[in-house]
Amino acid sequence: MENFKKKTGDQDPEEEVHLLTMEDHPGDNGQTAASKEQELQGSTHIDTEDSVKIPPPPEFERRRSQRERGSFKDDKTSTPQKTRPPPLAAPQISLSPKAMDICVFLPDMTGIQMTLEDGKNATASEIFELVKEELELPASSASIFSLWLTSPLLEVQLKPHHSPFKLTMQWDEFLRKYTVETEDEILRDEPSLVFQRSVYCSRAREEMEADPKVLRLLYQEAVRNVVEGRYPCEEEVYLRLAGLQALETMGAYNPETHTEDIYEKELHQYFPDYVIAHGQKKLSRLFSSTKHPLVYKLVHSHQEFSQKKRESVDIYREYMQICWQFPFYGSAYFHGQIEKPAGVLAKIGIQRNPDTEITVAVNREGIFVIDSSKASLILGLPYEDLSWEYAESGSAKDNPNCQPCLFLQFEATENNTTVTKLLQIFSKEAKLMDALIETCVAILQETEVEPAILKEEHAQAQATPDNADLDCVDAPLPKEKRGQLFKILQSGQLCNKMDKLCLATFSVEGECIDKGNVRTP
Repeated sequence: MENFKKKTGDQDPEEEVHLLTMEDHPGDNGQTAASKEQELQGSTHIDTEDSVKIPPPPEFERRRSQRERGSFKDDKTSTPQKTRPPPLAAPQISLSPKAMDICVFLPDMTGIQMTLEDGKNATASEIFELVKEELELPASSASIFSLWLTSPLLEVQLKPHHSPFKLTMQWDEFLRKYTVETEDEILRDEPSLVFQRSVYCSRAREEMEADPKVLRLLYQEAVRNVVEGRYPCEEEVYLRLAGLQALETMGAYNPETHTEDIYEKELHQYFPDYVIAHGQKKLSRLFSSTKHPLVYKLVHSHQEFSQKKRESVDIYREYMQICWQFPFYGSAYFHGQIEKPAGVLAKIGIQRNPDTEITVAVNREGIFVIDSSKASLILGLPYEDLSWEYAESGSAKDNPNCQPCLFLQFEATENNTTVTKLLQIFSKEAKLMDALIETCVAILQETEVEPAILKEEHAQAQATPDNADLDCVDAPLPKEKRGQLFKILQSGQLCNKMDKLCLATFSVEGECIDKGNVRTP
């Protein structure tokens, strides 16, 4: 199989999807970017005076994890509790009629409120610089973080020239195009402007970072992803992460103040819901009235990490060193579904074979398929081992339930014979996945660096005061290290669970051995 291979189809390279997910490559000129942005805006621009949003129901508020509704508010109709004067304007200058209050959320869901003179036309790069200035981050942080528009329904990383306000005004159109949500859910949804890790930042670049403020932001985002179940791992790893988090949050363990009731009340701050629910099932089977088993394990982990004195920055780095070992670390996440292997009843037509809801994680190293209901990793593939193709049905315009799909092709061994497997992922976000994969593969090909060169750059960076030159280091992991990361997939719970997938099988010559349930677009 040819590495990094994409099976091409008829696509328009100027599609707006590339604006939403692909970062500008060296060589892209400003005129092309501007023309793309104009095409993206098209006729879907909505004026704020004509747009009335329905307040989200309580469940949407909970899913937003303490966020306020949206990030943009007109200054003339909104009086935030705390506003920050424009950093680039003199205090005595009055605000223009176009002034707008915005809130940029950080990984821990706290917000930075500021007033922009021309908020409707402010670009992502301009807002990014204001946030960087407010947080007093080093210049090197520009290669690590980015601005995103996120909601429970869709997550989009912005390019520097994007106008967050204009994209927010078109959010409903994006949801109709890239999600399967009902019109009512679409109207209730509003994105928030979030300052978080860029999907294009390399793991090697992060590992070189030494600035405490940067490490804190990375730590806070990693904690959020762990608690939300985006980093599936074994219970032992969750407990190590929870112990470090408890040490950072509550300080060294003190038996007089850190009671078991406190830990039990805060379990959801340390573990994903499915881990807590699994422990509760075990507890109910034992007909026991004792506390949740995770409480005692968390107390023990907190005690263990409290034996050695650590500064906050040491806790951040130790926590991140665990997360950096996850092959799916730093991914962008997409919603999708795959077919389950047909059971006996489904094969004879007695029982319908339902699809499995999945999360597709895409980062600079590969693609990962996660069972959304169980937060279990089903499949992980490095780009070197796969080919992919985007496809959509010709009847998709007439049938809104007909979703486009992404095909993943990879090699496997069956009965000591090498065969090719084909997985079909159905998702309205398939085109976004395709664009991001294409970009990550291009970056990997353009910036491939030998391990010795990477080590030399690392040594130079460590010797440089305040890491001033780190923003130009953006190399991928060496091939040896990428291989080590994907070895995690071969043992324990983090394995490629082929029996959970409905796959077509081909010989190396291309002959179809087993068609599976793959549908023809």
